[in-house]
Amino acid sequence: MKQMLFKYSSPPGIYVREKGMVLVVAMIMVLLMTIVGLAAIRGSGLQERMAGNMRDMQLRFQAAEAGLREGESHLLDENFSALPLSAFDLAGDKGFRPNMNEHKPVSAWDSADWEAHAAIATVNVNMAEPPMYVVEELRVHPDLVAQALGGGIDQGSGMEMQIYRISSRYGDSGSGAISVLQSTYRR
Repeated sequence: MKQMLFKYSSPPGIYVREKGMVLVVAMIMVLLMTIVGLAAIRGSGLQERMAGNMRDMQLRFQAAEAGLREGESHLLDENFSALPLSAFDLAGDKGFRPNMNEHKPVSAWDSADWEAHAAIATVNVNMAEPPMYVVEELRVHPDLVAQALGGGIDQGSGMEMQIYRISSRYGDSGSGAISVLQSTYRR
């Protein structure tokens, strides 16, 4: 007769008490992993949109800056100083505005004002539309500037300083977003 070395036996009813507990734990783990995966997908989609918006903002800024540089180049031109009055005549060239102290400032312009009064930059920015710029003539008495700054700038000369404010705008018609930049020059 053969003798058994090991006897495999389990207490009666042990399998009856389990009733699929491993299945319930596995389903909870799958559910948690699904939630974590969906959160990761949603987060990466948001980051992709933010990166795209940042890129578009940088392109609009660079296009507006190109228009600003073109407007500034008019002030650096040697021939410009010979004809400032004709260039800034109210009925004169687009992009050149007379003394803006009595007029609506460029910062309050809407897109129709820009189209009516601004010059279109000729720089190639590889964008859907070219940037626009405006050169404004600002007349400021040097005594007022010296008083505001505490002295040191042409005090007592009695002559007005020629100060120009250059404003550039690039508007993206697709998204409706715009970038406006300004700089100030004294001549």
